[in-house]
Amino acid sequence: MKRHLLTIAAAVSLACFSLPASAGSIDPTLQGIMSSIDAPDRLPVIIRFKDTVDIKTLRREARLLAKAMHPDNAKKERKARRQLKRKMLVTALKTAARNSRREVRQLLRSYGEKPALKLIWARNMVVANIPADLLEPVAELPGVESVTLDITLQGPGDGTPPVAPTFWNLPATGVEPIWATGNTGQDVVVASLDTGVDAAHPDLGPRWRGGANSWFDPHGQHPTPADLNGHGTQVMGLIVGGGALGYQIGMAPGAQWIAAKIFDNNNQSTLSAIHEAYQWILDPDGDAATDDAPDIVNNSWVLQSTINQCNQEFQPDIALLKEAEIAVVFSAGNYGPNADTSVSPANDPAAVSVGGVDQQLNIDVQSSRGAGACDGGIYPHLVAPGDGVLTADRVPTYYNVVSGTSFAVAHLAGAMAVLKSAFPDATVSQLETSIIDTTTDLGTVGPDDTFGYGMLNVAAAYTWLQDNLGGGSGDPGELAFSASAYSVDENVATLNVTVTRSGGSSGAVSVDYATSDGTAIAGQDYQAGAGILNFADGETSQSFSVAVLDDNLYEGDENFSISLGNPQGGATLGALQNAQAILLDDDPVPQPGTLSLSTSSYSVSEDGASLQYTVLRSAGSDGVVTVNYTTADGSATAGSDYSATAGTLTLLDGQVSASFTVGILDDNEFEGDEGFSVTLSNPGGGATLGAPGGATTTIVDNDPPPGPVDNDGDGYAVDVDCNDANAAIYPGAAETKHDGIDQDCNGYDLTIDVTRARFVSAQNKLVVWATSALNKQAGLSMTIELAGGGSVTKPLSWSAKKGRWQKTLKNFTSTYGAIPVAVSVTGVEGSENSAVQQR
Repeated sequence: MKRHLLTIAAAVSLACFSLPASAGSIDPTLQGIMSSIDAPDRLPVIIRFKDTVDIKTLRREARLLAKAMHPDNAKKERKARRQLKRKMLVTALKTAARNSRREVRQLLRSYGEKPALKLIWARNMVVANIPADLLEPVAELPGVESVTLDITLQGPGDGTPPVAPTFWNLPATGVEPIWATGNTGQDVVVASLDTGVDAAHPDLGPRWRGGANSWFDPHGQHPTPADLNGHGTQVMGLIVGGGALGYQIGMAPGAQWIAAKIFDNNNQSTLSAIHEAYQWILDPDGDAATDDAPDIVNNSWVLQSTINQCNQEFQPDIALLKEAEIAVVFSAGNYGPNADTSVSPANDPAAVSVGGVDQQLNIDVQSSRGAGACDGGIYPHLVAPGDGVLTADRVPTYYNVVSGTSFAVAHLAGAMAVLKSAFPDATVSQLETSIIDTTTDLGTVGPDDTFGYGMLNVAAAYTWLQDNLGGGSGDPGELAFSASAYSVDENVATLNVTVTRSGGSSGAVSVDYATSDGTAIAGQDYQAGAGILNFADGETSQSFSVAVLDDNLYEGDENFSISLGNPQGGATLGALQNAQAILLDDDPVPQPGTLSLSTSSYSVSEDGASLQYTVLRSAGSDGVVTVNYTTADGSATAGSDYSATAGTLTLLDGQVSASFTVGILDDNEFEGDEGFSVTLSNPGGGATLGAPGGATTTIVDNDPPPGPVDNDGDGYAVDVDCNDANAAIYPGAAETKHDGIDQDCNGYDLTIDVTRARFVSAQNKLVVWATSALNKQAGLSMTIELAGGGSVTKPLSWSAKKGRWQKTLKNFTSTYGAIPVAVSVTGVEGSENSAVQQR
């Protein structure tokens, strides 16, 4: 064995390579938060590094080493190759990540910071709480690719029970005949990323593998298996549950389970916690030399808010697990019944997604449908029982009947465990191919985006493996694309393409692949790619990726071709040796736009010569557009007040405004302000009319009005003289009392009379009588002169009958301190005085 150790070390050193140094980026969401908080505030972030692991080198080295170790035993060679590749992969990943973390730690220490830097070596990234003002320096480190927010995710609820249990699900999958062969999942380990598992359940506790390498809580809340929610227990019950209480509930009761509790006590998680859980799956005990990774990982969770979106956050994690020969299965999501409701990470082409059916094999109404948002492919891949299925629940409930795709995928995970126990040397690709190629077709004939390839059929998959495992037919097989067309949104970084091997999998084979332009241009829309796909003995699928280049220019959907050629190792090319890759444009469709005037009213002075009108173009500016304009009389008349104007305004491609002018005609005649209207009509080039499509224009008269006339020559013009025919009448003239003429133009004749004022000492009261031509007056006042000097003024309201008025003031001397001697009444007609009679 020692002779191989140096070669392994060499492979590890070759497996890590660095990209050219350049500054990393800060995620826009994180930048927005940084700008809204104080600089010292700490933020939970994920720092991703550029160094990657050269998977191709690892594969080649593992293959060569395994062959050297077992040159004459193909079965032992395959097993050694798998174990070596896992060990080399984990070692290379750890080495790269530790080197990356070092530069971040040194930078932060130079600022006096020593935060805990949690290493996610499987993805070459660090998770930490870092002051906001230090994130820019971190991102500028040459080895940093990006800095993103470690967002919080919401966990699943427990299963939704129907009205009554039906216990139909296990027989529907065809698993029972395989149990009869003695294969129930023995020697197989299934992992679950979920809310945890209740190990106290009698159907689950005995099946826990046990030990520190069989339970992981990234939140550090539970050192041993626990589940405060129930969802994870329900899922695991369908995978490996037994029949301790009289009900057989699990697909693979002979298998063992391990679990990562990715959701905390509040049923929440973070991106980094899930990355850490996937890392744990690769190397549960932290020792790369120990092969204790599970065979299958069940994922009954989704990233929220990713309906019909391709979020590739966990794409590298899935790829690493599959590279380590660990099967990865996902629930398709509960966002039906509409089409295009795939969710991430389930819609990653490397994962197997599972929808749900009911007892009648009708699609469960809530089961998500395709097409897949990451490649336009079939989604889900297949369906399994997902409505009204019996499973375990937390003690003391013990059992429950649940519905949802979380439980449909558990049937697939259990089925894989049963098949793996029957065929221990089966690769992940062989397991996947055996299951998908042998499903029972449902719905429309052939694959569709409701049932996928069909209903899980474990017995048929078992037969396929019997016929094909290890190239039993001796046939190297036929290589072809998994689909005739792949599609992906333009803003998705990579397009993953799968090549399948069918009709045999004997021996190592390879095939070349290459891209070529269609309407999509290499270097502008995608990165041209070419290479060789190597299939090891028994492998039935391989994938390669093409980088997609995003832009902000609408070009419509574009395509390029991908082709296979030069098969080696005895393999041949299948019918699908050419395929189309379609890039779905995510940029808004250009619009000609909407045309309108800049305002609905304009104003101009009569001597302004001209007035400019602006037409605005909104909601698009694509292409050349036109619009007609014309003027129309209002109180202003064309030819005398303004120049009649009509024409066509043209706006070029991208132009968002244009103007036209109307002439304004001046004169020396006072006419007051006048107006006319302007109207837009007949838009061309696909444009539409918006509001305002017309406007009013006011011409402000700048000529003075004619002066007033003084007909009677008293110095007051007719507009202020109340009688311009009598020179004795004008504002301010002396008023003659009781003559019936308003000499001073104040609207009244001086006709108020104080007829009598009397003080009755015996009754201590003052009585005043007056007459007036007006029955009612406001603003009246009475001034009383007192004996010995002094006076008092009182406001009065005049309300008289037949022009007569009387006012009595009682308790006079006690109120005012002296007797009255004279009275003066003042109103709008003037004032009148009277002595006070004493009695």
